[in-house]
Amino acid sequence: MFRRLRRALIALGLLAVPLLYIGCGAPAGPPSPPVEVPSPVVLKFVEPADLSIDFGSISKVTTDPAGNLAVKVVNPGDDVTELIQFGPGFLDAIDGAFIAPSFRSISELQVPLDATITTFSDTVTFSAGADFLAGTHEVKLSFADFDFDDDGATEGCSGGTGSTPICVRFWLDGERYLAWVFDELARDDDPATAENEATVGRGRFKVYADDVNGFQVAFLISYAQDAATETLTVEQSMREVNVNKVECPGVEICYPIVAIDWHFVQQQIGPPASAFKNLNYNTHFVIEETPDNYAGEGDLAYLGQFVEGSDFWSGSVFRDGVGDFAPIDESDVCASISRFPTFFVGTAVTPETCEDIAGTDIRVRTTAFVDPFDPADVAVPTGFPAAPPF
Repeated sequence: MFRRLRRALIALGLLAVPLLYIGCGAPAGPPSPPVEVPSPVVLKFVEPADLSIDFGSISKVTTDPAGNLAVKVVNPGDDVTELIQFGPGFLDAIDGAFIAPSFRSISELQVPLDATITTFSDTVTFSAGADFLAGTHEVKLSFADFDFDDDGATEGCSGGTGSTPICVRFWLDGERYLAWVFDELARDDDPATAENEATVGRGRFKVYADDVNGFQVAFLISYAQDAATETLTVEQSMREVNVNKVECPGVEICYPIVAIDWHFVQQQIGPPASAFKNLNYNTHFVIEETPDNYAGEGDLAYLGQFVEGSDFWSGSVFRDGVGDFAPIDESDVCASISRFPTFFVGTAVTPETCEDIAGTDIRVRTTAFVDPFDPADVAVPTGFPAAPPF
């Protein structure tokens, strides 16, 4: 399955449309010079890219990261390269095949920030690169307050787009598609200051798509970015069901996946060149029986963290033995990384080595994997009808 999933480049676009107003001078004097007024502000739907963290320095994968993982027992001196690469490789495969395509280019939709705008209807043509959204669609959005997470209380939204929190219920071609709560809006950098004030803001959203590469997808993403501490945290819960039975002809290892449940948290703290980065996920999958493989269910879990620019990694990995996959259960592994032009080699060292890496303790010790996927996280809010009420 993993070899047929192509890694996606996740990119963020932030929209603003410049507008020029011309002022008139007093009747008795010469005309006033043109006055440029600040650009009108639009609601910035974040794209997949600013909701991802670059794990490229530990994910130079040239082979199947799940199928080739053969580590059984880790001792100092062992080659643990594939153990390190396993997490980012699987993340890229799943995210690139299902998550990013589900809402890529959503920022092409422009909705003004205005307290009087309580609904929005339009015919929108999204670019060819928009994947699921590509083409021309009828869109309807309601900004009324509602109970996003079905906890019995509404989110306290303003009811319009003029102030946060802003609630969004989005119907695409008359069908339920996306629910979003903007707690803080994305901000652009102020070029007049030395600091970088740009952030994706803070919010959460759910997407419901019937056919993304043959899968029915439902997922929740929560995100928060603090410019002052340079911290980005992204949490995602997802359920995918293979409705159209996608095949992968010509692929050496192909496991028809019936369903995948997924929960992950990723975090970056500090400037990109020297940031502390963490990836923690827990996933469950169901494999359909075919003449070429065994049916079954399995769990994958990964916890890895490192400091960008350093050559050490600490983590834990778990995998059930399903089909051709060998079982793995490794915890509190510390590895030094030797880098070469096109690849790296990870070598296990004593766990205590990871307690001071560039002044940061990255040792995972007994840190647990994130909780398994909870179906309630992606449940359709009861206040989000299948068809738009207007």
